[in-house]
Amino acid sequence: KKRVMRVLRGSSDLNPHEMVTYRYWMVVLSLLKDGIPYGVIQEATDDEISILVGINAALKQKENEDMERQAAKAY
Repeated sequence: KKRVMRVLRGSSDLNPHEMVTYRYWMVVLSLLKDGIPYGVIQEATDDEISILVGINAALKQKENEDMERQAAKAY
């Protein structure tokens, strides 16, 4: 857990191969958490993964903005 937290903070002592491995699995787990099936992730190209990550980030940002707007209206 401590190692992963250092990777997330960008202050890790991992070698480049370990860093790529950690980043890969962090992306895979994030996409799985967002409901993307593992088979889709496995078959996707690097470019497609980048698109999926970008779309997921944009959707989350939009949801957060919508919730903030709704909360502001409630006051």
